[in-house]
Amino acid sequence: FGIMSKDGFSGVYGREMYIGSYSQVKEGKAVILSTIGDGKPKEYEIEITKVNKMKVKSPKGIVLKITDKELLEATGGIVQGMSGSPIIQNGKLVGAVTHVMVNDPSTGYGIFIEGMLANYDLDYKEKGSGLDLAS
Repeated sequence: FGIMSKDGFSGVYGREMYIGSYSQVKEGKAVILSTIGDGKPKEYEIEITKVNKMKVKSPKGIVLKITDKELLEATGGIVQGMSGSPIIQNGKLVGAVTHVMVNDPSTGYGIFIEGMLANYDLDYKEKGSGLDLAS
């Protein structure tokens, strides 16, 4: 249902995004891509506070803190429905939000994109370095 007028590698309104391996993920500034309010995806600032490279496939390999004032004012932090929000650092998709810390909703966990791809046996390194990410 609906009308599609043109399609490409990334779909009608998507954009191609390179992935960052777990070894490229660093503590520091990053963004998540999420929707609140108007339902349109938007980047929100976060801080990656801990990177546990021993847990590449773990849903808690990345510890993050929401620092974006707009997002904090609107939601108070990570809320139901934000799981799966892409984590982007230095222009590369490095993971996705998985959990919120119950005692501090501005803090949560993420899984490395490499771990997600490995869980599905995707040979992304040989098939290309780009990944389709709808925006």
